[in-house]
Amino acid sequence: MVPQINFNRPTENGKPPVTDNLTEIPMPNETRTQRFISIAESEPFGPVDAANVLGIKPASKLLEQITSVDIIHHKDPAHEKKKSDAFIAAQLEGEKAVFKFTPAKVGKVGFRYGSARDDQKHNRKVKYNSIGQMKYA
Repeated sequence: MVPQINFNRPTENGKPPVTDNLTEIPMPNETRTQRFISIAESEPFGPVDAANVLGIKPASKLLEQITSVDIIHHKDPAHEKKKSDAFIAAQLEGEKAVFKFTPAKVGKVGFRYGSARDDQKHNRKVKYNSIGQMKYA
């Protein structure tokens, strides 16, 4: 529950309660601008337009920048940028591993996650032996 202060009632010593001055808190300039934009319903507005409104790079350009890797060729002394499907994420402080993201087909990777949980006992077939004990088949 949020604490509430009744400004009409004085405290025990007869003075109004002391509150924090919120004007002293610094505010970033990015939070002072309006993030709502008025556009017509028939006007197209996509992710590139949204990135321009927010003042950030569009995702397509950012992914191009991340996936391009500098590779030095032995034949050509100049550096060339070669596009790769994989990209390496930045290693943060305290992490032990570097993450490399590669595209994968769902059929090769996600077969376990899309199927039912058949490995649990309640989904197994049940048989009974001659004395009536339940056995999992």
